[in-house]
Amino acid sequence: MIAEQLKKARKEKRIKQSDLAKALNVSRKAISFYETNRAIPPLSVLIKITNFFDLTIDEFILGENQKANFKDKKLFNFFKAADKLNEIDRMTIKKVLEAILIKNKNNPKLEEFKNNKSFKDIFLQ
Repeated sequence: MIAEQLKKARKEKRIKQSDLAKALNVSRKAISFYETNRAIPPLSVLIKITNFFDLTIDEFILGENQKANFKDKKLFNFFKAADKLNEIDRMTIKKVLEAILIKNKNNPKLEEFKNNKSFKDIFLQ
């Protein structure tokens, strides 16, 4: 599975084995071995690979189909980026999403949500 995922990720980015090897500080032969399943990258290299391709280890190993089951790649990437924000910004995003989801469900809890102190503090100033 790692072999297939590595080759797929590299080809999608249109990167040569030698360029990827240089970026990961390994030999081109090592990349070739990883891609042909003749060797398994050590954890330290696997971490470099996933960082290089901006994936989590589970996304890389399990493949695109297991990417949190998101149909919308752009939305998934927004969530990944949002996860790196500070706590206040993450809370703000959660509250906005919660409001949208409640609104779309025509849920009577919308009034309860509007009365939430943190929501008022952030959005109704």
